[in-house]
Amino acid sequence: MRIFDLMSERTSSLLFFLVTLFLSSWYVDASQNDNITSRAATVAALVEQGTFRIDTFNTLTGDKALFEGHYYSEKAPLPALLVAPFHALALLLHFTHPSTATALDPGLLRLGGIVAGSVPFAVILLLVWQRVRRSAWRIAPSTVVLLTFFGSFLFIYAGSFFGHLIGAMFVLLALRAKTLEHYVWTGVWGGCAVLCEFSLVIFPLCWIIDLGWKSYRHGSARPLLKMIAGGSPFLVFLLVYNTALFGSPFAMGYAHVVGYTSAGGGLLGAFDPGSLFGLTISMYRGLFPHMPILILGLIAAWKGRRSILDNGPMNALVPSILLFVFVALLGMWWGGWAFGPRHLTTVGMVLAYGTLPTWPNGHGHAGRSHWWGCSGSSMPLVRNSRCGTVCQQAFRTRCWSWCSRRCATANGPPCNGLHCSV
Repeated sequence: MRIFDLMSERTSSLLFFLVTLFLSSWYVDASQNDNITSRAATVAALVEQGTFRIDTFNTLTGDKALFEGHYYSEKAPLPALLVAPFHALALLLHFTHPSTATALDPGLLRLGGIVAGSVPFAVILLLVWQRVRRSAWRIAPSTVVLLTFFGSFLFIYAGSFFGHLIGAMFVLLALRAKTLEHYVWTGVWGGCAVLCEFSLVIFPLCWIIDLGWKSYRHGSARPLLKMIAGGSPFLVFLLVYNTALFGSPFAMGYAHVVGYTSAGGGLLGAFDPGSLFGLTISMYRGLFPHMPILILGLIAAWKGRRSILDNGPMNALVPSILLFVFVALLGMWWGGWAFGPRHLTTVGMVLAYGTLPTWPNGHGHAGRSHWWGCSGSSMPLVRNSRCGTVCQQAFRTRCWSWCSRRCATANGPPCNGLHCSV
């Protein structure tokens, strides 16, 4: 792995990105689960019919909103908008084919998996590797990063048309821009993140508060105004999008969702204390069993009395905690059809980015041994999960099929897939 660390930064960065992109695209997900088909249906409707309405494809997904007699995807729109031009080009070159009311083209699903899954995953690993490379690790930084992420639940979503990895990528780009004091780009990337996953608005809101407080203390509002200027176009787009599709700038698709609501009928449910255990240390959806390197990273950061990221806790630690609390309050905190805490994808990524460079300082051989054990401990979790598979392709295929079969059995959980434990 040291080959990446012996070259010039530009050459090694390109090679590292290409290798991780290849590995994360080894199997591209074309499964017809609701999350993927909801986004893919929007792409098909946009490119093939010139509309956001997914009426033609509404029977293919359970993740949809119904407003004034028309069906729409309730998902944040940017992943579908980014995939749309690639699908249009692929149609022109006959790499993909038009979808029908009975089936979405598998080529479209795979294309979405690459654009919204594999590429963001490779970019995240590249950015983390560049940061770790400047730290004091004695193990090759590429080995540290590859084992940390490929041995986590995040790898499962590489190659899948979800919105979590691409949203996490934009959050990471925004964090780097803020650390480098490129505040316009902080707003741009933060706006992109929100349009990929609405809950990620917590991060730019925390940054606005942070910059507002610094503006008050230092008497200069330029950083705050620059960030607002960068993010404003995305806010305007979202307001226009909501008005055009759902009749009000402040009414999102989740207000008109068909099914999958909490017991109270809304997105947020009554607080379930079990969600705290479930999202932290449970083998079901716990962040730490599915990304155990975070345990050592947080300990190292605490022992070193270091901030999770430069420029204070409002950069990453506070918004990560708030996002965790928000997910714990969701009526579907377990994430439905998923492996690991998929709604905490950004939290896992941010904490890894912030804590990995703090771990090696002062820990010596024993620390390295503990890291090897902890980073690799998630490999058996992925390999020997209830889906019982080793390779990524078999894992994904058997994961969805096993979950479907289990839901269909008399002894299994409800057949809507919400409680399927993988």
